Amino acid sequence: MSEQVMEMMSLLRQINMRLHHCLKELYEPLGLTGPQAVVMIELFKEDGQRICDLAEAAGMTVSNISAICQRLERNGFLHRVRSQQDQRTVRICLSEKSLQLIRDCDHQIALQSDQISLKMTPAELDEINSGLRKLNAFLDREDL
Repeated sequence: MSEQVMEMMSLLRQINMRLHHCLKELYEPLGLTGPQAVVMIELFKEDGQRICDLAEAAGMTVSNISAICQRLERNGFLHRVRSQQDQRTVRICLSEKSLQLIRDCDHQIALQSDQISLKMTPAELDEINSGLRKLNAFLDREDL
């Protein structure tokens, strides 16, 4: 493997660890685990998903999502709604408690983003975003 590819992979690993640490500082004080935060974020993107759709979106197994949802439901973060068209279909929905929590987290993330943007020039941010878009497009290719 070329040195450049090795460096890129190392940098991505470091960035991933830093982002994980930043997010952990947000959700851990709220009594949430990483997987629970992922489930809530996926539901915030599209509320009212079925367990199987939520599992696919979160990249987890259906059994893990089901257990996570049970814990979140017990803690008042979400509720289950049975479809009136098909009683076998159950949709997972965020509670008002979790919506407020997500709004508060979004506010914290916005504040952190503002801090970053104050330390970088628009040109630097454009350069980073351009590189990340290129990397993402490359990784999306089916011939890899």
